[in-house]
Amino acid sequence: MKDKNMAIALGVALLFIGASLYFANVQTQTDKTGGGTKAAKAYVDVPLRDSPVLGKDDAKVTIVEFADFQCPPCATFQFGAGAAIFDQYIKKGLAKLVHKHFPLLGEESFAAAYASECANEQGKFWQYHDYLFDQQTKAAGENSGTFSASNLANYAEQVGLNKDLFTLCLDSEKYKDRIARDVQDGKDAGVTGTPTIFINGKKIEGGAMLTQYQQQIDDLLKK
Repeated sequence: MKDKNMAIALGVALLFIGASLYFANVQTQTDKTGGGTKAAKAYVDVPLRDSPVLGKDDAKVTIVEFADFQCPPCATFQFGAGAAIFDQYIKKGLAKLVHKHFPLLGEESFAAAYASECANEQGKFWQYHDYLFDQQTKAAGENSGTFSASNLANYAEQVGLNKDLFTLCLDSEKYKDRIARDVQDGKDAGVTGTPTIFINGKKIEGGAMLTQYQQQIDDLLKK
């Protein structure tokens, strides 16, 4: 009888230990995948601050793009899905695009970001933005001189900016803190690569098909 009682007690103890380990493992996996009280937010409130905006301020859909001017997938978005979104939604006042800097690819990525903000000072951010991506498609590679200080100043002249004022701005690196702030905003929002798009706070990472963007925008417009 004693042996039987001991066996029962041992079985209960093992069952209790097993259950404890199971629930501990479930909690660990839940935390890792973002469940429970540590659940990752399905939508992220990305601070817009004073970032450049293309489109109507009161548009129902806000598209935030974290981008690097040296990033080839960013250029692909710019001339592909981004261009289609502009024609279908932004031009019609249904959506607006907010640019946030997330330079990843080296010194010239930062230089181009600073330069674009200097262009913004003169009211031509988007013209300069488009010109930079156009130049990137012709570049020999990353950090190969396409976005050197002299080239950036020449590009400014090409889009109608005051070259002297632009050069003073660029040489001062006056927007260094603003770019760093954008990078931190991106990290806080879970950005790890470019382009990363947030549509009313919902993240779509680079390489998505146009239809994926359209579906999400259309669903928001129906609400």
